[in-house]
Amino acid sequence: MLLLAISLPGMMDQWTLGRALLVTGLSTTAVLYAGALAWPNRLRWADRAVAGLVFVFYAIYAIDQWFFSEARFVLVEPRSSASPRNALLGLLVIGVPSLIYALRRRTTTPVSDGGDHSHRDDAQHAREAARRA
Repeated sequence: MLLLAISLPGMMDQWTLGRALLVTGLSTTAVLYAGALAWPNRLRWADRAVAGLVFVFYAIYAIDQWFFSEARFVLVEPRSSASPRNALLGLLVIGVPSLIYALRRRTTTPVSDGGDHSHRDDAQHAREAARRA
């Protein structure tokens, strides 16, 4: 992650304001993600920040594809193409759950896992399940 954050600015051949913002956002996300993986107890907020940035990136992608791209909406198309449909699907499937995690630090409701553990996050549930197994 740190190597990505360091090398990403060198990959840009022409700098524009949009590209500078994109590189800054991606490098910041990579550094925060590396910190969240390296020091999960010290940087408890970093994983939520990364999830929030993932939502922001998908929201920007969706807005760009829907309002500023000349690509038209096609119902059936390859998943790899940049299009309004794929941008909307990415926002709904990846962006919205990332936003929920960023705001609540969990993606499930306390009732859905069988108990009222609203003060715990998903990582704590996973650690407890691993201990029980």
